[in-house]
Amino acid sequence: MKLRRKVIQGIVIANILPLMLIVGWVYSESSNQVVSRAISDMTSEHQDVANVLQLRIKTATRDVQLLRRSDIVKKYLLLEDEEVKYQIFYQAVADQLMQYLFTNDNYSEARLITQSGYEEVRVVRGNTRNIVEDNKELAWFKSVSDNIDTTDIIISDHEDFSEKSILVISHPCLLYTSPSPRD
Repeated sequence: MKLRRKVIQGIVIANILPLMLIVGWVYSESSNQVVSRAISDMTSEHQDVANVLQLRIKTATRDVQLLRRSDIVKKYLLLEDEEVKYQIFYQAVADQLMQYLFTNDNYSEARLITQSGYEEVRVVRGNTRNIVEDNKELAWFKSVSDNIDTTDIIISDHEDFSEKSILVISHPCLLYTSPSPRD
């Protein structure tokens, strides 16, 4: 009897041990595949977000440069007669800035800013209050005020609300866009 029990125990252990090893190996392989797939998916998502951000910055850079070269913007900035400037040209410039907001959902705000940092024209999407009109003391303005002939891209907290924003600046024009994709 004892011999028979020992033989049966040996056979059971000999059959169970390889089965347990196979189960352990399958579990390990499936875990590795899940981790590899998750890493691959995260890398793909990261690349998609990076591509969207690059496209958004490229588009905003092109748009801000077009605004800067606009005849109406140039005329507005050159006018010294304040009455003509604000009664005749202000609305035309505001309308042109607003067209950029309407044609690109990613823009939350467009501004025309003087060399001294004062906002001449500002249009926004929604009901954003304008807390700051004089930008000369803001860090982003100080960093770009010397770069008159370049286009600067800055990721910063928006001064009127607490959301990270991408500022695309080509003096005297500025566009704000959100870094997070909007569907």
